[in-house]
Amino acid sequence: MNIAELEKEPLIIEWFANIEAAQNTRKNFLQGMRYFTDFVKKTPNELLEGAEDEIKNGILMRKRKIREYLITFREWSKRQEYAPKTTHNHMVAVKSFYRSFDVDLPQLNNRKSFKVLATEENGMRLEKDNIKQILKHANIRNRAIILTMASSGLAQSDVLNLRIKDFKRGLDEKTNITILELRRIKTQCNFITFLSPEATKAVLEYLEYRNRMPKDTNQSLLIAHEKRRIRSDDNYLFCKHDVPGRYLQTLNEKDRQLNAQGLMDMFRELAKKTGLDTDKGVWQVARAHNLRKFFNSALLNNGADIFFTDYLMGHKIDQVHEAYFKADPKKLKDRYMRFLPYIALTDTETYILETEEYAQLRTENESLKKIVCSIKSDLESQKKTDETLALELEKRMEELIEKRASEILEGKLKTLSRKIVKV
Repeated sequence: MNIAELEKEPLIIEWFANIEAAQNTRKNFLQGMRYFTDFVKKTPNELLEGAEDEIKNGILMRKRKIREYLITFREWSKRQEYAPKTTHNHMVAVKSFYRSFDVDLPQLNNRKSFKVLATEENGMRLEKDNIKQILKHANIRNRAIILTMASSGLAQSDVLNLRIKDFKRGLDEKTNITILELRRIKTQCNFITFLSPEATKAVLEYLEYRNRMPKDTNQSLLIAHEKRRIRSDDNYLFCKHDVPGRYLQTLNEKDRQLNAQGLMDMFRELAKKTGLDTDKGVWQVARAHNLRKFFNSALLNNGADIFFTDYLMGHKIDQVHEAYFKADPKKLKDRYMRFLPYIALTDTETYILETEEYAQLRTENESLKKIVCSIKSDLESQKKTDETLALELEKRMEELIEKRASEILEGKLKTLSRKIVKV
């Protein structure tokens, strides 16, 4: 059965409702059930009825068809050379289906088959230099996506479900840091994280590109523009490169929303261009989850505590720390800013960022410097004035002394002259 047929099956609908499956879980489980139903050549209804009949008839577990199906399906999946995790996920989907309808399952030896080995390849992480190299080959949309993920620690599903309003609501034009207040899809936890100035700039450039009219009036270019054009802040932040033609008839955002497969294809293409591509059956080094790991390591390795880091990544944390972070987003932002040098990925521009308190102190300091300069200038002027007055006073004193000396001398000469006349 194909995915579209499975989605309409009543038992599949009931299964997903029972386990309250998230969108990404539905997608993965449908893929697993598609392979399983094709392999055993039975519908979900036939699978469930067959299992229930064996239970009613008291057939021993080791003789039941369900055991045969699971073992042979596992072997078939391994022969397809899927990554161990992919085979594991297929089995998880099938088991979840049966358990959701209270069907007991046989005990299978899973230790060797499903353990994801921590091989050197699977353990590889994306280092800062790797991401910089990838960015050199990224177009305007892919660049915005990569910088968004690396600077926020957002999970793949949360990035794909970002709306333009989420970005605009948190944009701070003064610091160019964007606050994202979100509810994580996987855990349903409310959390806050941030986009760095370089990520904010990349997103703004991408949004400008989406609304930019083509210079050429070529019909195909005009249609492409209409497909990507932003019509509302409720639109998804990131859209597909190849938007299907039906979007222009329906204007349904789901038709042009970038999905998980599109994101995987993006990373696979960039990995090939940068020489980071891996062999079949080995996890890609260039992938969404490794950007999340990069963010996590960059913070923890440079002094961030685990509660702060987990909160930014949307992990579940204790209520005390959660309440503390929610109570003062401004302090959360100030703490985030301390780690910008460790997650910065572009060398073309240096951002000097400061907290409001520091900015206020810097402004006051500059004002004080101006006052001090003014006082110094006044003192210099006063000093010059004082020196001029001192010289003038000295000159006047000399003139007075000279005048008085002349008067005294003149008086003595007159007295001496009278004495001479008398003689």
